Amino acid sequence: MGERIDVRNLSRDSPMFGGGPFALGLGDDPEAICVLNTALTLVRVAVTNNSLYPNRSTRLARCAVKWIELAPGESWSWERGIGAREAVLLKHPFGRVLGAYLASGFTMTVLPSPDDGLMDDRISAKVLHSVDADTVEFYNKSAGPIAVQITTLSSPDAEDDEWVNVPSGSAKTWSRAGPEMAILRSIDGTVSAGIVVAKAGSKIVFYGLDDE
Repeated sequence: MGERIDVRNLSRDSPMFGGGPFALGLGDDPEAICVLNTALTLVRVAVTNNSLYPNRSTRLARCAVKWIELAPGESWSWERGIGAREAVLLKHPFGRVLGAYLASGFTMTVLPSPDDGLMDDRISAKVLHSVDADTVEFYNKSAGPIAVQITTLSSPDAEDDEWVNVPSGSAKTWSRAGPEMAILRSIDGTVSAGIVVAKAGSKIVFYGLDDE
């Protein structure tokens, strides 16, 4: 499994966190993202494949993403190539959704205790209820612009999964049917992180992204 990563010592070459209950450690394959389920219940896992289709149809990439089920004690690996970053979302049978924006070469271990997770404290944001139940809304209250991408795991036919620059004081809305990840990236591309959106009908109020 490899060593456990301390979130306080992350560098820009480290995996980007979304939120527990899980731990991240170095894996055996530098080209793969692995998920190991040590929880007491079955979990469903989906991993995006943007790194596999950098110059091909985004529709092809979306259609290839599937949710798979991992029983307690089971693991699965997704080959994505060295240096790739992908959104990893986990769904428990009782409805909780969690995840991380993760780099190849790391293993995500789903923990049995909900109090044992790692959180990305570099993101200053709130996830609120939106008036529209079929959308994900992003409102940028930070001092500058931010690049945003919303995954299409719940809406594979959606064609608005490209990066969008959202200016300070502006909002952007995406139509989505279920759990997604909002991937945030600084305009210069040096800092990136993910926020899990547990359900459609959510509004993300973004205040800032720390590069430390």
